[in-house]
Amino acid sequence: MNLCIFELADSMRETIRNGVKVGLTDAKAGRTNELTDDYIET
Repeated sequence: MNLCIFELADSMRETIRNGVKVGLTDAKAGRTNELTDDYIET
């Protein structure tokens, strides 16, 4: 049972780490995907 929890935590950590890498890469590329008020209203 504990092993399953650890594996789940590891996979979640890996997913978060990959998401952060993608976010940093996007920021370096100069993409501005920020949710502005104008974007939300449309």
